[in-house]
Amino acid sequence: MGLGFYYRHRGEYGPAESYSEQARLGFKQVGNRVGQTRSLYNLSSIFSEQGMYVKSLTANRKGLALAEAQQDRKWMAFLNTRLGITSTQAWANTTTPGSTSGRA
Repeated sequence: MGLGFYYRHRGEYGPAESYSEQARLGFKQVGNRVGQTRSLYNLSSIFSEQGMYVKSLTANRKGLALAEAQQDRKWMAFLNTRLGITSTQAWANTTTPGSTSGRA
């Protein structure tokens, strides 16, 4: 996920998504739920920053479910915060003319 995070912060969302998804799949393969959760958080952020709120919320909810299953309060807090931010952005976009909310 390191490269996904790096590219996300550079605003290079294509490579950011690709590396984050590769990391998520790798973590899933070895049973690392914390790594999966972190990767889903990063994917949620990548999608949200591009206005792809439906994809962002989907990734966020998957990550939140993993965090809750592990009772990982830190990641539950991060993901709940991201959920609130993305939900607010999506709502604001649906109440404004020229809305892009729901882009896939």
